[in-house]
Amino acid sequence: MDVTDRAPPTIGKVHDAHKVRMSGSEMDAKRKEHVAYEYLCHLEEARKWFEACLGDEQPPASEMEAALMNGVTLAKLAHFFEPNTVSLKKIYDPDLSVFRSQGLKFRHTDNINFWTAAMAKVGLPQIFYPTTTDIYNRKNMPRAVYCLHALSMYLHRLGLAPPMQNLVGEAEFTEEEITNMQAELDKYGIQMPHFGKIGGILANELSVDEAAVHAAVLAINAAIDQDDAEELAKKLNLPAAGLFKVDAGNAADYLAVLKERKQTKITQSEGKSEEELDAYDKLLSQAELQTGVQEANQVVVERIRNQHMAATRDQINVLIQDGCSEEELSSVLTHPDSELRDVMPENMSYYKEFLEKLLAEKGEPLTFEEIQQAIRDANAKAAHDRSVGGAMENLNRMILSGDCDEFLAALQSPILGLENVRPENAHMYHVLLKQVQEARGDDLTREEIQSVIDNTNEYADQTATLISGLDNVHATLSEDDPQSLLEALQAEAVSFRSIVPECQETYQERLREALAAKAEAGDEAGWTEETTLQGHSYFHNRRTGQRQWTRPEEFSGESADLTRLEIQNILTRVTGEYNRQKLLEANEHLIVQLQARWRGILFRRLFNKRMNYLEEQAPHVVKIQANFKGRRQQKQYAERVAYLKANEAAVVTMQSYARGAHARKLMRIRKQFFNDHVAAVVKLQSHVRRWLAMRDYRKLIQAKKPPVNTLRKFLHLLEHSDQDFQEEMEVQRLKAKVVTEIRGNKELEENLNIMDIKIGLLVKNRLTLDDVVSQSKKLKKKGSLDTLTTAQGRGLKSLSKENRARLEGYQ
Repeated sequence: MDVTDRAPPTIGKVHDAHKVRMSGSEMDAKRKEHVAYEYLCHLEEARKWFEACLGDEQPPASEMEAALMNGVTLAKLAHFFEPNTVSLKKIYDPDLSVFRSQGLKFRHTDNINFWTAAMAKVGLPQIFYPTTTDIYNRKNMPRAVYCLHALSMYLHRLGLAPPMQNLVGEAEFTEEEITNMQAELDKYGIQMPHFGKIGGILANELSVDEAAVHAAVLAINAAIDQDDAEELAKKLNLPAAGLFKVDAGNAADYLAVLKERKQTKITQSEGKSEEELDAYDKLLSQAELQTGVQEANQVVVERIRNQHMAATRDQINVLIQDGCSEEELSSVLTHPDSELRDVMPENMSYYKEFLEKLLAEKGEPLTFEEIQQAIRDANAKAAHDRSVGGAMENLNRMILSGDCDEFLAALQSPILGLENVRPENAHMYHVLLKQVQEARGDDLTREEIQSVIDNTNEYADQTATLISGLDNVHATLSEDDPQSLLEALQAEAVSFRSIVPECQETYQERLREALAAKAEAGDEAGWTEETTLQGHSYFHNRRTGQRQWTRPEEFSGESADLTRLEIQNILTRVTGEYNRQKLLEANEHLIVQLQARWRGILFRRLFNKRMNYLEEQAPHVVKIQANFKGRRQQKQYAERVAYLKANEAAVVTMQSYARGAHARKLMRIRKQFFNDHVAAVVKLQSHVRRWLAMRDYRKLIQAKKPPVNTLRKFLHLLEHSDQDFQEEMEVQRLKAKVVTEIRGNKELEENLNIMDIKIGLLVKNRLTLDDVVSQSKKLKKKGSLDTLTTAQGRGLKSLSKENRARLEGYQ
């Protein structure tokens, strides 16, 4: 991926779902945080590019600036893309031993200058170059990182190096790393260069005639097809081709490598159609040609290097086997073509010793890598042997190892001059120094080691005093003197706690029992493992008087005597029992109160628990109660109904009495109400009568045909005449006649019914004809026969359905 294709940073991004307006200071802080994050991403990109080019593991991005100050990594990078300009032998302090032990030296600037010279050799525009002080004094490290990004793009275009990855938005850093980098940038006030403009600047600085380049590339491909190495060398050196590091002496290697690459490209394009084929699908491009040239150069360099290494190896093996002198060995090791690094003439005796020892152990000729490693080991050994630092490093290494004898020898080294070193405490020295070293995370200084030795000696003296006090306690247990035991337990050396003089006899009894139990299952050799106040194990034998920090071989694991912790536990239990008994006796009434209150608390807990349970089950309880009450109510209702049905007459009587009493009560109340409001009732009635009268009067006046009821109410107000009187008399006479007729008809109907019955009986021979005749006479007497004849004269159509049925029965 091109470094110009940058993804937006994710640190500090405001997401759409949570947009918050920030103040100016907050926005400035976010901007600085973005700058620090992007710069860390560029450092991480450079770190990964270094690893891809050099094959060595690089420090993390937050430490890359400090790692670049000595220029070693930059010089190794220069050797990677320009080995003819920068050889590995020229690099100062390649293993960083000087930098780690003494810090930056002025000679480290040579490494930075080598890198600058290599960039000038390959043709990187000088606009990207940082100054030496920008890197060595860390004045402008972003400028150096900017140059590395430009160099990676330029070398990739030349086919000399892989591309640099784009990690902006992908790399992750802790808040502490971003904050530290932001503080570093603010401290120096450095203006951050624009990494995204590198591609444009390179394009402006390196303008090339594309047609000329294309023609040169075609000529080179034609020379490859002709299989002519000399012609290929000429074409590769054409200025228009823009190829670097072309050596005419390597023409045969160029032809072999480029021919193989071109054949591979042709094979890959065989599956494409003529329309899909591009001009460069079967031709090597400029970048591919440059990559092939670089590969061929590397093959040649490796071949020459291997030849030199093989010659050096054979010479050294012969010299070591023949017992050469240091001068003879030095002439071979320091030869420019030996390909050996870090050869120092002052260490020649160490080289000879290490190589002879290695050859004797292996029993066969040494390889070049083994010789190089032996030189490095000899350099390290010589440097350490010449300084106190070497002794200190050796001691720190012995601290990490598990060999106590070698550690004690290193600790007693006269070079260090450590005081009060006691061999019997060597184990504790080793243990405590290892703890301090692990806690510190680095090698210990001489002062720190001397302090640990003094503290360990004091600690050992305190432990010896403790063991003597424990031996005194065991000695008094064999005597029948509780007072002597009490004095031994109260001694300052053993530091026992919770001792009460009143319990001395109990102490003696319990301790004797525990000691007897230990004697049965304890170590036969008499060893006891004691744990000190700081938690370390100390072994002592009361029978022989031996004491040591390390575990004895004859120790079985079970102590023969009581340890301090076991004695303290027994004392604590006895004193606790005594104190508890005294406390109970002194606070009996309080205990009773406490028990009572505690029982109350327990009862309230149970009550609250029951109440909580009932509250939780309230719906179910209500449902159960409802069902129970319903059943009980139904039962009571059924019993009541049965009772009422059994006493129905009495119930009816009681109801009638009750209703009568209630009606009389209501009547009395109503009557009393009217009596109390007679005046209001009279007034209300008068208003009602007045309203009715006014309504009838309006009807009489306004209606064209007023109702008869209305006229009747006002007839008494009209004037009377003789005609009115006569009409009234006629009306009364007609009313009397109608009444008389109605009564006669009713009586006649009754007689006719009787007549019908008798006729029916006559028909059935149940009545004599005389009875019918007598009935007929009665009808004639009353003058009703004419009426009947008149009715019959009206015809059959005037008969009702009932009379017609009677007539049919007669017939």
